[in-house]
Amino acid sequence: MAIEAPVTTASTIAIAWGPTSSAPNTLVPSVAATVGCFYSARVPAGWDVKITGTIADITVEAVTC
Repeated sequence: MAIEAPVTTASTIAIAWGPTSSAPNTLVPSVAATVGCFYSARVPAGWDVKITGTIADITVEAVTC
């Protein structure tokens, strides 16, 4: 599975993942996400992704392969 998160409005974002809903592995620490940033990662099947921050204008797409 892949997760994609393009930023369309300046915001703050943090992304973590893991085999449980607590998602203990940090991919992106809490950072300022400016317009035009694009976060993308491959996620092992069955793992959870946790996205936090001010993300009203970030579109998250999950694509299963």
